[in-house]
Amino acid sequence: MRPDKLEELDTVICTSLSTITYTNMTEEMWRQATFTVIRGGLGIRQTVELSFPTYLASAHSVYHPMQQIFPGVDLDDATVEPTRRWKAVIDVPTPAKPKTQK
Repeated sequence: MRPDKLEELDTVICTSLSTITYTNMTEEMWRQATFTVIRGGLGIRQTVELSFPTYLASAHSVYHPMQQIFPGVDLDDATVEPTRRWKAVIDVPTPAKPKTQK
């Protein structure tokens, strides 16, 4: 995952929203647009915030089929670095037993 490319994509999305709404999107307006609708935003999700959890969810969802194909495969090899980077982006504690969480 390349955070620089994700930020670039977020900029394209922000610019597109600005063009569609005929507004000069300030940083505060963009931040509010990324809030959920129930919190007064437009529900636009930032790719920087979604990339790590979606990657990790995908890796965990294919773990058991991968074990059938490649016995002894270690999920930690694919998830340790993305988990560390995700924790650097947002302040959420890692589950105590991540392999047993559902």
